[in-house]
Amino acid sequence: MDLRERVLTDCDAGMEVRQAAVKYRGSESRIRRLKQRRRESGEVSPRKSGHAAAPQGLAHREPLEQLVRE
Repeated sequence: MDLRERVLTDCDAGMEVRQAAVKYRGSESRIRRLKQRRRESGEVSPRKSGHAAAPQGLAHREPLEQLVRE
């Protein structure tokens, strides 16, 4: 979050996206998307991933373990 704020502060002060990308060792496209997101929604914090689904294959675990034991 701190890095995002520093990047945006520098861009607001007139630093070009390319210069900010070099300074903070990031990509220009990522900085552009960050600026766009702030402009459109006011958000700059990381989004929640939503990948909390159960691991795949649990339904077949018992039969697979049985086959391994055999």
